Amino acid sequence: MDDYGTSMMLLRYLSPMLVIGPIVLWLLVMGPFVLYLIARWRANRDPAGDPQLGLKIAFHYFGLLGAQFALFGLLLFIWAIVGKWSSDERGDVLRTAFALLVPGVIVYVTHVALLRRTNDGAVMIARRLFEGYNLIIVGLLGFTGFMLVFHALFMKGSSGELGRFSAAMLITYGSAWAVCGVKFTRLTLENPPDMPLLPPSPTSAPAPQAPAPPTTSGPTLPPLSTGSFPPIEPK
Repeated sequence: MDDYGTSMMLLRYLSPMLVIGPIVLWLLVMGPFVLYLIARWRANRDPAGDPQLGLKIAFHYFGLLGAQFALFGLLLFIWAIVGKWSSDERGDVLRTAFALLVPGVIVYVTHVALLRRTNDGAVMIARRLFEGYNLIIVGLLGFTGFMLVFHALFMKGSSGELGRFSAAMLITYGSAWAVCGVKFTRLTLENPPDMPLLPPSPTSAPAPQAPAPPTTSGPTLPPLSTGSFPPIEPK
């Protein structure tokens, strides 16, 4: 099959993605700018600041892009396995899948390794924002796959390649949705938000206490006010 025929075949079978695709594309392009503004505002509240914030935002963004390309390549790979294709069509889909999967994994692993050389493990503002952002994108695609599976189940007649594509999409993005959700939950619960250190309030200081009277050893005289001594008679 020539390149034009392969492209038309993929567009025909990937037609359900045309609904959710523009939303995901808009999130991938415009989302990081919003996240950078939020992270910069959060960092400015800390007197120490974060000099590596811009660098970490860039590394997280390209790591996110690599992960999304790898997931889409994995979707095509699973679809090529479970779908009913001719030998030429299966080979074309597999080549497209590996063309997305391999570079995506390389970009993702590289930027995760670069993030380990920054203070991302100590100051986690950028990590929290991008972990939650990635969870939203993957969850949106996983939910779409979940709906497409039930659409294929309840449609009249055989669902054909739509059902197989929906199953591959649910396997890929549904699994990624669960993994990202567990990862983000652990990150949020085990690492409380970074808060600037505030000086202690003067009202919270403990009240001063009077020093205790010194104790002496040996016999002591009773106090005069108790009347323990007999009165002295005048002569």
